[in-house]
Amino acid sequence: MRLLYDPPEGKTVVLEDQALSPIRLDFSPDGTQVVTASLGGTAHLWDAQTGALLRVIRATKGRIEQAIFSPDGRDIVTASEDGSVRLWKNMTLSEWVELARTRVFRELRPEEKKRYGVNGRPASY
Repeated sequence: MRLLYDPPEGKTVVLEDQALSPIRLDFSPDGTQVVTASLGGTAHLWDAQTGALLRVIRATKGRIEQAIFSPDGRDIVTASEDGSVRLWKNMTLSEWVELARTRVFRELRPEEKKRYGVNGRPASY
């Protein structure tokens, strides 16, 4: 477990063990999530209440050195050592499934239904 403190915000959060130490952190606007950039060059999204790891963000090139939330918390912005800046959607699996459901206009193949837990009806998440 790691206890992190964000002096400007005056907030603390206890996170599950992370192999590489976080070097930067940012709380989501609503305070429910924390994003960290670590020495390993990845960003991690955490549940601020439980400290559970929700997602790992890996850059395609270079090492992520900074990660922050957009003002509305819907996106995460990362900056890498190679000078690139990327925008990542901050969505749960069920939100991605709902988005796909509104944009995919073909029947899923049997192996896709099995993979995503769909049994001929829309999946309920």
